[in-house]
This record gives sequence, C-alpha cells and structure tokens, in this order.
Amino acid sequence: KEEKFIHTEYNNCVLITLQITGDHSLDQNQKMLDEIISIIDSNKDINFYIRSHPRFNNSLDISVLKDMAIDFSSKSLVECFKTCSVHLTAYSTSTFECSEFGIPTVFLESMKDSFNIFENEFNFPFNVSLQEISLNYIKYSEMVLCWRKKYYSYFNAEKFKSLLK
Repeated sequence: KEEKFIHTEYNNCVLITLQITGDHSLDQNQKMLDEIISIIDSNKDINFYIRSHPRFNNSLDISVLKDMAIDFSSKSLVECFKTCSVHLTAYSTSTFECSEFGIPTVFLESMKDSFNIFENEFNFPFNVSLQEISLNYIKYSEMVLCWRKKYYSYFNAEKFKSLLK
C-alpha cells in the first residue's frame, strides 16, 4: 500500500463504485442506475463521488449521475479513499480495498438477487444503510478492519519463498 490511514469519523463523503458494465443486462444496469439516483436524491446532505468501472462501455447514459455527483474516475482509488469515508456499490471488489482503510461498504439492494457474493461467499459482517453507518461510524469501520483480516495479511518474504519451491 502506498499509504496507511483510517478515517476517524464519518465525513459525509460517499464513494460510489459503479458496476454498470456489459457484464449485466440493460435492465440490471438500469436498476442500479435508478437506485443510485434515488439514494443521491434522498440524501442531499451527503457528497457523492462517482468512480466508473474500468469496463464501463457507455451502453447506458449515466450523465445524470455526473450532474448529481463529483466524477472521480480520473483519481486513483487511494485518492478516492482519502476523500470518502463510506463506499456504496452493487458488489465491487473495491470492498476489499476499502476494508484495508476501515471504510465501510453499503451494498445496493437492486442487485442482491443476482449478485450477493459479499454476503453469501465472503460473510461481509453487516448489511446496513448509509444512515446507520453515519450514526455508528467507528463501529462499522472497526468491523470491516476485522473482516479484512480473513482475506489479507502483510507480506511475509519467507512464506512467499516457500511457495516458489
């Protein structure tokens, strides 16, 4: 990691990592977009930052999001993490990277029937709203820090060398 930092409080800044790609049907992409728009519309006190997926293919017009939120696509993920204390996504692997910095993730409801790997396969430790995280930020930050230990460990040169033998 380039840097190690942890947000010590909720800062009203939420990173949305978009999963709008060719991997989904147009209907699935539209459901995600509609839910994100609804979340932004109903949380006027939150600053939302959008990061498009690397495989975003313009099959769906997301210009409305760019009018509602700050486009962060040109920033590195670490820069996004420095700015935003919460992560919102359908099922992005950025959830793992966020957890390294104690950044809690909220998952969209619109894709849970089709893509629920974090709950089903990775036992993500909670399923709560943005409001709940804002009220109990340190609790959820600590929960993702503990959860990530199941999937990440610090580099151990001796273990690495033993794998090469």
